Amino acid sequence: MGKCGGIVAIGFESSRILKNLGFSRFLELWGIISVNLAIVNLLPFPGLDGWQLLVLIVEATTRKKIPDKVKNIISFIGLALLFSLMAVILVFDVIKYIF
Repeated sequence: MGKCGGIVAIGFESSRILKNLGFSRFLELWGIISVNLAIVNLLPFPGLDGWQLLVLIVEATTRKKIPDKVKNIISFIGLALLFSLMAVILVFDVIKYIF
């Protein structure tokens, strides 16, 4: 534990932990990953669940509905940024761990 990376790094590290430290540490790692994923998912970034919570809070406080077209455009841009970030991290992981 302690290395940063994407899905390739997670695969390498979790298999290393399972091999060297045992099944309980492996489950502990995946528990930590699950909690981190839940916390990150609550960030108010378009495309994540936190974005939906932010929209609900804004609509409740202003008592005005944000147009669906605006929400869809912002969500699309957010998802495009997230997928771009995931692709960049995947490329760096492949370069680091495979080559």
